[in-house]
Amino acid sequence: MHEAPGTLLAKRPRDPAYPRPEETLIGHTMAVVSAAKTIVESISDSIEVTFNIGQPDLVFIEKAVLRAALLHDFGKANSQFQRMMLGKGDSKQALRHEWISAWLPLYCGEFADWLFGKDRKLRDVVLSAVLGHHLKSEDGGSIDVRNGSGDTQLRCYWGHQDFVCCLREARVDIGLADNIPSLNDVGLDLTNRPLAELRRWFCKRLQKSRTLPIVKSLLMAADIVGSALPVKHELKIKDWITKTLGRRCDSKSLQNIAQKRLADNSPRDFQREVESTSHRVLLVRAGCGSGKTIAAYLWAAKRANGRKLFICYPTTGTATEGYRDYIISSDFERNSALLHSRREIDIEYVLEAEARRETREAGLGIAALVSWDVPLVVCTVDTVLGIIQNSRRSLYSSPAFMNAAFVFDEIHQYDERLFGALLRFIETFKGTS
Repeated sequence: MHEAPGTLLAKRPRDPAYPRPEETLIGHTMAVVSAAKTIVESISDSIEVTFNIGQPDLVFIEKAVLRAALLHDFGKANSQFQRMMLGKGDSKQALRHEWISAWLPLYCGEFADWLFGKDRKLRDVVLSAVLGHHLKSEDGGSIDVRNGSGDTQLRCYWGHQDFVCCLREARVDIGLADNIPSLNDVGLDLTNRPLAELRRWFCKRLQKSRTLPIVKSLLMAADIVGSALPVKHELKIKDWITKTLGRRCDSKSLQNIAQKRLADNSPRDFQREVESTSHRVLLVRAGCGSGKTIAAYLWAAKRANGRKLFICYPTTGTATEGYRDYIISSDFERNSALLHSRREIDIEYVLEAEARRETREAGLGIAALVSWDVPLVVCTVDTVLGIIQNSRRSLYSSPAFMNAAFVFDEIHQYDERLFGALLRFIETFKGTS
């Protein structure tokens, strides 16, 4: 028998006897729901423009993101995960928590009707986003009992008072009906391949949707904000998101960057031509040292006004050089950031810190969101194009990308994979410059 804990946890508590609000399932879920709602409200117009979608798709995305935020960690309300959070069991789990989260609506029709109504497309997109928010579900065949947990049974605490309270608190923010479904604890036989409904759904129902990548990336962004910010108690999620995503470039500041590099010289003819172009996508071919980057800032002064700006270089060295040459010498330095993509090492560190919640480590969650916090970012190209390749860092930064202009410098250095990602990025981000 698995005795239900007094408090359902989402994160490993510093003090198991007195878990902090952000360490509980209720606290974390509500933080992520709040973050998701604020993100969508802050950039809804930008999402519509960036992806060239209509109002119906935008409404659908908002509904899907909020429901995914509510559902994403419900699978943590199980005996193995709760035991692990209290340090009472092996760290090996028989079933990943996001699998159980996605299985719940398929197992309980009453819950699915409450959350999705009869909208099967909404259900499928939400379940897909929940399954993918840790980038661990490759196909339906991977959803199976993993060896090494030491248990033959697992109990889901869906009748727990914390679970019910979570549904009740989130209902208003999400716009769900008053008649919250009555759920009971469920026991899973780990010797008999549980979650069969999820495997069947994965094979039969999972379909490609133009809105799914947007929903998944915004869920991941909301999740990292909901994990990182509550540790810094002086930061309020709604205020932080609204302020950071609202920090955007203005024409005058970008024009000044170009003018400082020009000194007393007038722009060259091709620089003027780049500055005045009406095209959304522009390819500039010019020799080394001819002033392509100055042209890019002149272009950005018009195209990035009211947006964030990402200046992308192929290597760490060229990104650093570009930052030093153009930003440090300008008035924009304190309103900019230099981001060097180091694959996923620092983000994995953030995810580990989510469980341990040591103050020193938890601050990295906020550091990972630095691209939200400044109008102008100079970075390696993987920081942006990683979103095409399912990179965590890029997916966490996605709200900043959804209202931005982009300059890709020295693309002649790209290999075939990277150039292909650039073309896919231009095709996907249809309304951006």
